[in-house]
Amino acid sequence: MIIKLKTENATLRKALRELQERNECLYALTAKMIHDLTDENDLLAQANRLLLEKQAQSFLVPSTDTPSLLQVPDELLLPGPELEMHSIVTIDNVHSFGNLLSVSTHATRPEIVITGCADKCISVHDWKMGRKLCETETSNLVLALAFNPNRKYADYFVAAGMDAKHALYRLVQEGDEWQIQTLGQFHDHSRHGVFKLAWRRGQGEDEQCEKIKSFYFNGTVEAIVFAPGSLFETRDEGAHELLVIAARDDCYVHYVDCSTFEKERVNMNPDGIEHVSYTIMDLSISSSGKYLLAATDASRHFIFSVRGGRKQMVYAVCLE
Repeated sequence: MIIKLKTENATLRKALRELQERNECLYALTAKMIHDLTDENDLLAQANRLLLEKQAQSFLVPSTDTPSLLQVPDELLLPGPELEMHSIVTIDNVHSFGNLLSVSTHATRPEIVITGCADKCISVHDWKMGRKLCETETSNLVLALAFNPNRKYADYFVAAGMDAKHALYRLVQEGDEWQIQTLGQFHDHSRHGVFKLAWRRGQGEDEQCEKIKSFYFNGTVEAIVFAPGSLFETRDEGAHELLVIAARDDCYVHYVDCSTFEKERVNMNPDGIEHVSYTIMDLSISSSGKYLLAATDASRHFIFSVRGGRKQMVYAVCLE
């Protein structure tokens, strides 16, 4: 019995010694891993500090041409008299019947204006001369028109109808005669009333249009606009633009990279909850390309940075 207990004690001592040796190895390995992670964390912190210092220096560079984005003239913040409006010219018989539904102005010749109407026609006018230049008939009510903002392609414009058809046109002048040339038409939407349009700043040479990619959203797309892909890129370069999209029944603003066609989204709720309290009906990009102005259906307008969910400024619209 005593011999058996001694043998068992020896076995237990051996097992305990092996466990102690294994524990010491694990402790040494863990200590080395912690040390390596600490060194890596210090290196990342130093790199982050250098990056923040570089960004701060770039933002502190004084600009002699453009005023500060945070400088708002006092007269825009204080109540005052209404803006004075003067009628410059009146053009009669613009369309055969119905209300004007859309208007766009030529980028290089501001006297040329195109109008879309309930009579299903697109008309081109020279308001300085006070006359209609030409017109073309479409398949339905013309809900949206947009001239190309690029000076090189200023004669091109897009139109969208109530039957969900989108078309690309070109304004052509031959001597004293004007005509509207149809370059392409699309009818890929099933829901009527899809009429949001926006031109990108890309420098493409081809005037042909083709569908590149489709995206699906919770509700109808209510607002679209193009924005620079980074703060250090001007809007005229057009090499890496983002298509900014806002849809109904959606608390996110979506960003599509125009070079890779990858889509990301940013929740506009400060607490990150999935709650829809308003719909963004229109989006505009600032001249600097850094901020977006959103107009909502809840009597609120707010400014936020591109790819940012934090609202920089909120305006309430009072209806009396």
